Amino acid sequence: MSALVYDHSVRAYLPYDRQWVKQKIFQHLKKLAH
Repeated sequence: MSALVYDHSVRAYLPYDRQWVKQKIFQHLKKLAH
């Protein structure tokens, strides 16, 4: 699984791998938990 994430600095969609996606989701969930 990979995700295309829009990067405003280059105005393009950049592919990210699953590890990156998991890390982002995990960080987001940690913020919600606090």
